[in-house]
Amino acid sequence: MDVIEDVRYTDRLARKSRGFSICVVGLLGLGIGLNSAIFTPLDALLLRPLPVKKPAELVRLVQVSPKLGPRSDFTYNAYRALDRYASSFRV
Repeated sequence: MDVIEDVRYTDRLARKSRGFSICVVGLLGLGIGLNSAIFTPLDALLLRPLPVKKPAELVRLVQVSPKLGPRSDFTYNAYRALDRYASSFRV
């Protein structure tokens, strides 16, 4: 019975101060929306396993430039050279 009384009391308070109630409902909706907007890409990128057959065999190639430091982006010519001369990699 206490739960029913609590719900009635909350309803009375919400009817008394409509502006505050609207603000609370809006903030709850905003918080839930932001939470799902942040969690969805995080879940897809970090929490789920990669959609490949052998994820332990994946490597990240890094090219070190004296001026720019380590970089993961390759020119097309560098990619073609890697494809042509590296026999241990499969593209």
